[in-house]
Formats: sequence, structure tokens, C-alpha cells
Amino acid sequence: MPRRSSDEFGNLTDAFNRMVGRIKDMIRTREQLLVDVSHELRSPLSRLKVAVQFVGEADIRARMVADLGALDIMIGELLELERLRDGVGIKATRQNLVALLDEVVEGFHDRSPGVHFERAATEILVNVDAERIRTVFRNLLENAVKYSLPESLPVEVFATQDSDSVIVRVTDDGPGIPEDDKTNLFEPFFRVDRSRSKKTGGYGLGLSIAKRIVEAHGGTIAVANNVTRGASFVVTLPMPG
Repeated sequence: MPRRSSDEFGNLTDAFNRMVGRIKDMIRTREQLLVDVSHELRSPLSRLKVAVQFVGEADIRARMVADLGALDIMIGELLELERLRDGVGIKATRQNLVALLDEVVEGFHDRSPGVHFERAATEILVNVDAERIRTVFRNLLENAVKYSLPESLPVEVFATQDSDSVIVRVTDDGPGIPEDDKTNLFEPFFRVDRSRSKKTGGYGLGLSIAKRIVEAHGGTIAVANNVTRGASFVVTLPMPG
């Protein structure tokens, strides 16, 4: 905030700006620590992958391989978060977003409760990194399906555009998001379901990556609970120039 006076309000402004600076430094330090640790884990993880092949008992070896694979995925996702900072790593080309969404939705055709894609048009052009945008919507649909209830209606995907933006809404019929959790939902490692069951497993990185990808494209992502039941994630992307 700019300092506009030399009285107590000016002193308050200085104190506020110092606080903001310290918070930014703290966040940068935390994120850099995660990245540094992730890089350092790569080498011992590679050695463990080789060593585990010499474990004699097949069942124990299979469990160890699965655990190492899960660790490898988590490290990869953390490094992906860093690569996406400030838009680094984004290679945007002109794409038909409807076709990209069709591909992603097709991957969930056999997943209960199903996914229905409502198209406002057959072609919506955007400048995006195609594979990264697929990752965004795969993550959103994975969460929507994962947290659906046995009696839930199919997940709804709706895509449209206006004069200056493209909007994609992913709506589920699950339990919704607790109000206290909304502000932290896109933070790394945050999980609405604190229990790590087989049904709701994961590392709490999917939504963080989705947010980083969308923002790297100059867009936004938001979540809101539905009036009846479930939650809706809304991704807004800029129209191509």
C-alpha cells in the first residue's frame, strides 16, 4: 500500500507493508523448501527402485513398488507446481476447447455416476497448452467422481463463451465443500477429507496444480456449493486475441 501521510496512519501503512513482505517471504521460503526437498529425493528414490527388485518375497516387493510409485508421483506433482510458477513451462497454441473436453470426458465414460458434457457450441477456440488444460479438467472430474455419493446424479460439464472469456463449469452431486475449507481448498496438501481412505486417497496436490495451470493461462478458478447439493468448479479463460 502507498504511504500517503506521515502521521499514525502512515506508520500503520509502513507496518502493514512490512507484514505483507514477511508473509510473502515466508510463503516463498516454504515453497522453495518443498521444491528443494523434492529434487533431493529423486536420487535416493531411483536407487530404491533398483534395490527393491532384489527383495525376495513377491508380496512385499509389490507393496514396496506401489509405495515408491506413489512417492514418485507426489514428487513429480510438486516439481510441476514449481515449473508452472509465473507461467513458466506453458506452451500455448490455438485449440478447440470443446474437443479437449470431449477427450477428457470420454476417459470417465465407465466411471460411476457418469459425466454429461453440455456444449453451448461445437467449437470454442482458446490459446492454451493442451496437455496442461487436460490435466486441469481431469483433476476436476476425478474429484467430482471420487466424492460422488452412491445415489448421486451424473457430473455435469458445461462450456460456453461471452465477449471476453470462456467459462467451463464442472458440477457434481456430492456432499459439497465445508464452508471453512473453501479458502484453503487450492493450497498444496490440503484435503477436505482428512482420512486417507482408498476411496478418497491422494496427496492434496491436484487442485493446487489445476489452479496454477489456469492462472498461468491468465484465467481463474473458483468453487461454490450448489443450492441443492454438491459443488461447482468454474474455470474462466481469456478469449484469444
